[in-house]
Amino acid sequence: MANKSFSDPDKLIKQVLKDLRDSMTLTLARTGEEGKSILSLVFKSEGRYLGVSWEPLNPRYHAYKIKKGYSEKILHRTTTLRRSFSYKLGPGYVEIGTNVKDDRTGAPYPVYLEHGTPKMPARPFMAPTYYALTVRLPDIARKVFEDVFGR
Repeated sequence: MANKSFSDPDKLIKQVLKDLRDSMTLTLARTGEEGKSILSLVFKSEGRYLGVSWEPLNPRYHAYKIKKGYSEKILHRTTTLRRSFSYKLGPGYVEIGTNVKDDRTGAPYPVYLEHGTPKMPARPFMAPTYYALTVRLPDIARKVFEDVFGR
């Protein structure tokens, strides 16, 4: 912004508006990347990254996982969910999450993990990521603004 000419006010206003739109899109994209990164860290650390305590596996299920050669980590039987974290930009918004579905019902599988079921405790990773992003968003937006408009 520092190198903008003030000799043509209409052109300057159009450029500032374009820069503002670009900064919003860039803020959403960086928020998406940050959210994807936080999701991965929460998931890999079994919630500990954001101070969430996941209940340990049921001992029988833990033994079953070991016997079948699966990972001993909570929510890591396969790598499908961990690899599915993504974000999508829309006009004025960003969606961060996963599109993994339950094989039998077609329901969003992570909902069961996030909120638990009668047979499985909740092991939240989406909600903690959301709350972490609400804290980090002002810094992300400020950095983008500085990148687009200068200091």
